[in-house]
Amino acid sequence: MAASDIRKLVEEKADAADRQDWFALLGIGHQASKPEVQKAYFDLAKVLHPDKLSKQDLGDLRERGARLFKDLSEAYNTLMDAARREAYMKTVPPAPPPSAGSRTTQELVRAEVDPARDEAAAKEAAKIFYHRGMMMMKKGGYEEAQTYLVRALASDADNPRYELQLGWAIFQNEKIPERRRLTESKVHLESALRTDGENPQAHYYMARWCKARGETDRCRQHLERALDLRGNYIEVQRELRLLDMREGKAPTPAPSKAAPKKGSPPPDPGGSRWPFGLDKLFKKGNAKGKRG
Repeated sequence: MAASDIRKLVEEKADAADRQDWFALLGIGHQASKPEVQKAYFDLAKVLHPDKLSKQDLGDLRERGARLFKDLSEAYNTLMDAARREAYMKTVPPAPPPSAGSRTTQELVRAEVDPARDEAAAKEAAKIFYHRGMMMMKKGGYEEAQTYLVRALASDADNPRYELQLGWAIFQNEKIPERRRLTESKVHLESALRTDGENPQAHYYMARWCKARGETDRCRQHLERALDLRGNYIEVQRELRLLDMREGKAPTPAPSKAAPKKGSPPPDPGGSRWPFGLDKLFKKGNAKGKRG
């Protein structure tokens, strides 16, 4: 899940936590079963744990994320305990009838939402499909990720993030023949770049596509642009080093070793030395043996 998506998720969930709406916080309906509560909790906990935010370069959200994670645990403990849940239900308004904003996650995932008829529900469904697609991508399940991301884009066709990640999932899905994989992924990657040309990840993905096609010049252009947009892009820096090596640019020379001092023993041709100066000890022993 991209850092920008996590940031947006924190903001959305923090609003529900401030209202102490545990159902909205977990993204479930008022009638959700214990297994549904548990699954919703663990899905969010994996993304919103304070340590996870730090690893995603979202350290500025760590304090806010810690509060949110505490509220998430409170929501889980409340809704998993029958007595606490019953007491809590007396403090919240009854669940609204099914509509664009009140469908459960499961209902939205199962439904084939028509964006033309219910745009709000379609966008909400798209978020769920996108999140599931990204989770599958992290596990290396590119074929499953592609399925979810296709549905995300169908539900919200104007979102360049969905298009970008769909293109990447197709590019990585080796179950698709290479020629078709490159052709189909290019359509989505280029479309995402046209819509969001300042996205460094889009340039990195496009550079990887160019690399697969052997288009070295275009590959370098996209890598350098990605690095302009995000100076600490480690994957891009690595690709640029590899590109330099392929083009015959000399790597940074290793520091030269100092010449051995006069009278020091010659280096071991096998590359090994006795530890703790035992070589000197045995050398002395051999010398005494010769004198004897």
